[in-house]
Amino acid sequence: MKQKTVVLFMLFAAAMDAGTGMGLLFFPETVLQLMGLPISVPLVFVRWIGLFVTMTGIWYLLPLAKHKDAHFTELLKLVLLGTAILRALVACFLIWAMSFNHLDMPWWPVPVTDWGFAIAQAVMLLKGVRP
Repeated sequence: MKQKTVVLFMLFAAAMDAGTGMGLLFFPETVLQLMGLPISVPLVFVRWIGLFVTMTGIWYLLPLAKHKDAHFTELLKLVLLGTAILRALVACFLIWAMSFNHLDMPWWPVPVTDWGFAIAQAVMLLKGVRP
């Protein structure tokens, strides 16, 4: 897969995660309402999750700081692998939590999105990233 395609994907993922994360961090009630999710925990925990999601988005941007580096392709692959594993684990946890009624079913778009991104990233890694 061409580096340019991977970079565009990573920019999209970064914007989505960092945007959602900052929304949860600074405007948790509004974001949860927009997502159709009940506020069932103290907002400090929602903000904590927001910080985590923001940092996941920022993680996608890290290789771009080294775009002229000889190891740029390896950095892209490392971030794709790390965030794919992270997304898959988060999705598994959320599915478990919903299955045992620890989270309400309106959370379902989150693990679906995470699985979608994890699978897309796995496909990119399997196809190989090339200049």
